[in-house]
Amino acid sequence: MWLEAERLNLLEATRQAAQTPGPVATMVGPLAAALFRYLQMGGYWNELKDLNQAALQVARDLDDRPGQAQALSDLATACWWLRDLEQAVACNRQSLELRRALGDRRGESLSLGNLSQDYIALGQLDQALACQHQSLAIIRDLGDHPAEARALNGLGGLSDAAGRFDEAVAWYEQALGLFRQVGDRASEGTVLGNLTEAQVHAGRPEEAIRRAEAGVTVCRQAGNRHGEATCLQWLGSALDAIGHHAPARASWQAALTLYSTLGLPEAHQLRRLLEETPAAAE
Repeated sequence: MWLEAERLNLLEATRQAAQTPGPVATMVGPLAAALFRYLQMGGYWNELKDLNQAALQVARDLDDRPGQAQALSDLATACWWLRDLEQAVACNRQSLELRRALGDRRGESLSLGNLSQDYIALGQLDQALACQHQSLAIIRDLGDHPAEARALNGLGGLSDAAGRFDEAVAWYEQALGLFRQVGDRASEGTVLGNLTEAQVHAGRPEEAIRRAEAGVTVCRQAGNRHGEATCLQWLGSALDAIGHHAPARASWQAALTLYSTLGLPEAHQLRRLLEETPAAAE
């Protein structure tokens, strides 16, 4: 893949551009935005953070408020993945204020959706729900189907966190249909992982296995490594629930390898699960 081979060169070129006065610096924001999806899905979150810190500084130097809003939003996403949640909230709030001042309703809905994810991770479900419903109302008014799918996925996460597992499944199913409709394979894989988790929680392991296996395939095709790890983790849990212990351990081990590569705390959780769940004959 060309991006993978040239990733470090592109990042270095962007850093140099950020330090070059004049028109060259104006390219930093567009380059950061162009690399966002690739770095996010590939698990290069420290690089995503550094890149958008540079983009934010350039945008501030140029008094480019739309550029500041975008860089803050993407910086917040990097902080979320790195589990610096307080910083993610601060960046998303600043992005939200800028987008509202600019009259950027699509951007406003995105910042609200991102804030909802921050609040879920912090366990502040009331705030998360309020942000997500505000985001969804704007999105539906705009007729933005990709953004609507993201909002529905967020509502699924909220319902799952609140223990309303059947409701979570329903939200995720709606999100999945929209992501497939717009052809967003990476997000389709993410939702399949989330849906698998909710189905395990809802006591539907057979359905979870079917979704997880599809999700692994989609995530591998789309380069969504975190989504792949999530699908493998919950595939293991679904297999274990129906007594297929050896395949379950193999799936958990594969997820552990990916989580460890990405440097995520889920690696510790899975390592402990494998230690506490002794191998058993089929």
